[in-house]
Amino acid sequence: MVPLATMELGTDSWISDLMTPEMQKMGFQGGWVLVFTAIIMTVLRMYSGAVVKLLSPLAILSISALISAIGLQLLSISTGAYILLAAVLYALGKTYLWGTMLGVVSERFPKGGALALNITSAVGQLGVGIIGAVFLGFIQDGNMDKKLLEYDQQQGSSFHQKLVTLEKTSIFGNYSAIDYSLLSQEEESTQALVSAVENQAKKSALSTVSILPMGLFIFFIFLIFYFNRKGGYKPVNIDTH
Repeated sequence: MVPLATMELGTDSWISDLMTPEMQKMGFQGGWVLVFTAIIMTVLRMYSGAVVKLLSPLAILSISALISAIGLQLLSISTGAYILLAAVLYALGKTYLWGTMLGVVSERFPKGGALALNITSAVGQLGVGIIGAVFLGFIQDGNMDKKLLEYDQQQGSSFHQKLVTLEKTSIFGNYSAIDYSLLSQEEESTQALVSAVENQAKKSALSTVSILPMGLFIFFIFLIFYFNRKGGYKPVNIDTH
């Protein structure tokens, strides 16, 4: 649940920022892409029963994780209208992940009832705040550091030396980040430049985040083979006798 929640909830704010430049060209705010993908997810979830009749829950989880990983990879490299298509693919991938995960918990541990479901959801929510947000920030700041240094080397500027002065410590190690209080004192042209570099850093970070759904895909495939050796995936029935 921790990598699933980090991948699903943690990247939504990034996607809104990434969509803003392309959506503005079409006369829309960047947040509308989240509304669009949310509508797609809502409609598909209304017909999740038909999907479960065609595929087993573990097959749905593995396919969804793979599609999510592909969507994140495409988001990291797409430009123009293609970035919208990548966002739709990412939305399709994450549509059934959270609900199906809870469905598997309820089927395999029926005696857990609502408590087991709430604990599973809580682990995901807490994981995003305690681990996921730190992980995403670590990746983004690291990419910002790298991208800005590369820009300075190519253009002969000194933005990295002037702005990347903030030292941070996290559970993933020590790293340097942009001091935005210093950036606010720079000219508008510099702020726009750093904003463009930050946008590229976020896109590159999405490629790293795609490791999470790929790991989930491998794990769900392992579960499929595990249950096949035991006669196939089956819900656990509570025997009252």
